[in-house]
Amino acid sequence: QGSRSRETLPAVVDRTCFLFAMAVENFRQPQFPWCTLVLVFSVVISQICVLVGNFKTATVMNELGHSTKGWSKVGVGVARSLEMELDEQMVNVSKMLLDGVAHVSFVQDALDGILSLVGNTTDATIDSSPEIALLQQGPAGVALLQKQQNANGTNHTSLESLTPLIMSAVHNVLQTVMEKVNTTLNDLLVKIKPALLQVGTWMLQFGNKIQAGIEAFSATLDKVQKIFDQIMSQLHGKGGNEELMLNQTFNLFDVTEDGLISAEDLKDVATLYSITALQGDLSDQLVKKYDTEGDGKLSKDEMLLLVNDPAIPNSMSVILRTYARRLAEIAGNVAAARQRDEVALAVVEYFQLVCAKNMTRVGWVADRLGNRSLPEAFTADVLIQLCLTEDDPNKLTTGSAGQVVVGEMYRIHPRNTLEALDMLSNTSFWDAEGFDVQDQPLCMKRVTGWVTKAKKNMLQMTSDTKVTSILQESIPEPASILELIGLLGVKSEDGALLQTEDERALDALPDVAERLAEGSVDLFLLEKQQRERRRHNEYFGSHTSQMLLTKLLGGVSVRAATKGGSAAEQAGKRGVMARPETLEFARWLANNASSTAKERQQMCFDYSSQSSSAMDSFATQIQGMVSQIQGFIDQMMKYATPAGIEQLESDIREFADEGMQDIMKLVETRILSVLNASSPKLEIAIHQAAHKAGEQLGQKLGSALGTPLGDALSPALKGIVAEMTNSSSAANGLIGDELSKEIGQALANLTSKALAKEGGDLMEQLVDEAIKGGSSTAEKLLKQLTGNNLVTPQAASLLSGTPGLHHAYPGPRTSRRLAKDQVAAMMGEDGGDIDKVLSLLSTTHRGPEDQVMEALSGVWNTLVNTLKSLMNTIPTAVSTLKYARKEVSKLHGNLNSIFSVFEEKGPQLFDTIAWYYRTIWMGYFMFLLPLNLFVLYYAFWACGYFGGPAPLLLEVEEAEGPKTWREKCSVCMTSSTLWLQRYHDSTACFWSVVLFMQIIVLVIFMASIALCIISAVKALILAGCDQVYILADDTICSETLATLRSWLSTFTVNHAEQPLTVVCEADGLLTCGLIKNKMMTSTILTTVFSLVSTILSLQLILDSAVLHEQARWRRLAHMLYLKEAASDQPGPSAASSSRS
Repeated sequence: QGSRSRETLPAVVDRTCFLFAMAVENFRQPQFPWCTLVLVFSVVISQICVLVGNFKTATVMNELGHSTKGWSKVGVGVARSLEMELDEQMVNVSKMLLDGVAHVSFVQDALDGILSLVGNTTDATIDSSPEIALLQQGPAGVALLQKQQNANGTNHTSLESLTPLIMSAVHNVLQTVMEKVNTTLNDLLVKIKPALLQVGTWMLQFGNKIQAGIEAFSATLDKVQKIFDQIMSQLHGKGGNEELMLNQTFNLFDVTEDGLISAEDLKDVATLYSITALQGDLSDQLVKKYDTEGDGKLSKDEMLLLVNDPAIPNSMSVILRTYARRLAEIAGNVAAARQRDEVALAVVEYFQLVCAKNMTRVGWVADRLGNRSLPEAFTADVLIQLCLTEDDPNKLTTGSAGQVVVGEMYRIHPRNTLEALDMLSNTSFWDAEGFDVQDQPLCMKRVTGWVTKAKKNMLQMTSDTKVTSILQESIPEPASILELIGLLGVKSEDGALLQTEDERALDALPDVAERLAEGSVDLFLLEKQQRERRRHNEYFGSHTSQMLLTKLLGGVSVRAATKGGSAAEQAGKRGVMARPETLEFARWLANNASSTAKERQQMCFDYSSQSSSAMDSFATQIQGMVSQIQGFIDQMMKYATPAGIEQLESDIREFADEGMQDIMKLVETRILSVLNASSPKLEIAIHQAAHKAGEQLGQKLGSALGTPLGDALSPALKGIVAEMTNSSSAANGLIGDELSKEIGQALANLTSKALAKEGGDLMEQLVDEAIKGGSSTAEKLLKQLTGNNLVTPQAASLLSGTPGLHHAYPGPRTSRRLAKDQVAAMMGEDGGDIDKVLSLLSTTHRGPEDQVMEALSGVWNTLVNTLKSLMNTIPTAVSTLKYARKEVSKLHGNLNSIFSVFEEKGPQLFDTIAWYYRTIWMGYFMFLLPLNLFVLYYAFWACGYFGGPAPLLLEVEEAEGPKTWREKCSVCMTSSTLWLQRYHDSTACFWSVVLFMQIIVLVIFMASIALCIISAVKALILAGCDQVYILADDTICSETLATLRSWLSTFTVNHAEQPLTVVCEADGLLTCGLIKNKMMTSTILTTVFSLVSTILSLQLILDSAVLHEQARWRRLAHMLYLKEAASDQPGPSAASSSRS
């Protein structure tokens, strides 16, 4: 400092001038803007990275659209397989089981018929036998039978030849009937076995492993759909069809159908459509909030404000989508219906839904029901189903669908509606259609009430007397409910309505119809009971048929044991296939409902950018369907397993082998019973006759021996008398002769008694030996008649081995011998008391019936128990299968409705989002790129390139004014751009540009914030992907599709030739695998580089301010240089320089 202080002033000035000159010279030289170049390059690179990241995001959107289409194809493929395969299999199984039920009923009657026919044949043959008739008349009959045998010269009874004849007649009848029964049983097995095999296949298809795969697939389907819905709703937002949605949903909100919406309507909607937000006091609060007129109800304009309230978001789409989903399910049910009751119930469900929405469609269907294009019985079935489902809590309306439908039918076709009602009054019709006749009184009351109300409404609306007079003329005398309704309430000739009495009569008709139906039902049930009783008496009126029924079935007929007249009959009657015109009507209705549901789904999609509501779940619906099918499988598992089928076949084979033998054994027992009741009388009579003949023979032998003995003793007796009298007189000879006579007579008497006793015993033995020979001949004849079908080598004939028969069989015991007490009774004083002898016989020996019960095989009880189990199981299983079919058709309709719309709208929406996304970010980049290049240009210009900052001309030479129109336009354009030419680098212009650039930086910052938000959406998608492995792993995805194929063999995504192993990748099913890497890359590029671009852009603004200062100093240096140059060059140029 000291040295500097000693410098002189001229030296300091010279030093300063030198430095200034050096600075001026430096500013006059161009400088390369490295810093700005690096900043601009970095900003452009950052913005390019952001652009690339956003393009990747757009590509992800395209791939999401492709994935949406792929998963939609999967959903539609599942729906198609459910309809074409599983539903058809269920229809076939149901039909086969119902045919089996009908065949079981036929088998019941056949088995009862066998017992009846065999019993009647046996008793008729026995009753036509004169021998048994004589035996049953007692001793007198036995005597007549003996005389007949003696006259015929036979030495044994004819009962031995009678038994084979009876057995031969029974065998011929039984063999013919049993062949038919066995054929019927085999036909039953042929009919029911395919159904059982299919159930066995379902047991494998719905096993635990496949069920786990189905649950995983259904959960994935829900997850994918919800991911897509979240993306579409966040990126696309609401559509522009709000007014259309309000028009479509207003009628659904208007539950009371009065044209306005009250708080009660909203509460009913909350219950019907499961909108929990509207339950409680919120409905009252919302109505109060938006009710501008103060009447407590909302008009359409006020309702538009309510549905946009944040408390109930997307309420219109939730309600309309629920309606569309239910309509799609009904369309599936109608399309799948094959049987008459199924079509009728599906039509009623359609009515219950559309009555709350579209009366025009109600009128169309009501017209078809009443114009006789459909069978009248089907129309009556629809009326019955309307009655039975009137209290259904699942219907989407609080009103009476039956009243609306019947009112429309009566308005369009009054006469045909009354005829359908008249058909309902017939209890036999109810039974023939498979309905419970106990429901008839209630339904008659309801339907009659609907008709009478419709008639009163018509009479109040019309003044046409011609129609009523036609009705009056067509029914001259009332005789039924139909005729009463037609007559009551007609107008008189002057047009005055006869209301006083006719209205009261119309109001009373429902109760009258109910009472008449109750009486008809009671009469019908009584007649049915009497028919069953008459049938039983006709089948089992004979003694043998009752014995067969008792011994084989415990006294209960096959029909009664299996309850063949209840649930099985109703199931068979309900399972009647619908007529072609009815099925054609069902197809028309299904197509109409399906197209309407698809249209409503598209409206909801356009409005909310979502394919389903938050509470909708395919997984729940699929699990419900699987549960119903599993319930059916559990019911049929006893017979559907290989062991169950083998057991059923074994029972039928055993019955074919043993059933006929059991009957023949019992028939033999019946014959034995008759013979045992008669043969003791004959046996006692024969033994009495033989003993009497022996006594007579002994007496005759004794008499024959008495005279010769007397003659032989006469000489000896005479000698003895002579010795005693010591004389030989003639008197001694006379005394000797008399003594010889007396002694001979005494000896004859003694001999007669002894010979009579021994001769009687010997005669009985001789008779027994004779009977033994005759019975052996009869036995051989019996064996020839019965053959191997009845008598096996292991089991001898009961006729030959049962004690009590008069004939004998070969063996140790060759004849039936009477016990000692029986002989004593016969030979004693009470020998003629046959009843006492029979009593002793019954207490001494077991009867043949006791022995035959031990020889029965039990196949009859086994078969009846099998039939009973089938008759109890199949109707319930068929009913369960119907419910399962409804779930299948509902799922098919729902999947087809949603995913067909999703397949059409999803890719289109994602492609649109991707196009707009690319366009916006390309525009954003193209907008920022020129600004960045302009900053770079400004940097080079401020640093001396491109001419550098030139001195501003403060004075402008005046130009000549324009004269022509073209010159004037040129001057105007020049003047408007003059500020860019001369004042572009002024302070005001520069800082204006700086402010503009700050706004651009703010836009960039907002864009970075938006990208961060989008990145959060991407992170949400990626987080959802982490939870579903099927969407990321090709192996797991292919295995899941293979599981679906094992469940539904017809399942395809595009076509049957495409392998499932390539579907996941080709159709974009690996949603997470496709987007994960790109989504992660795009997230990093967009978030990081958008923030970097914002920071660098702000730094560019600061750098531009530095460049502006450089440019200003360069301009000053240039001006000084020009001044210095001007001072060195005198003349005009110097003067001009001084001016500048």
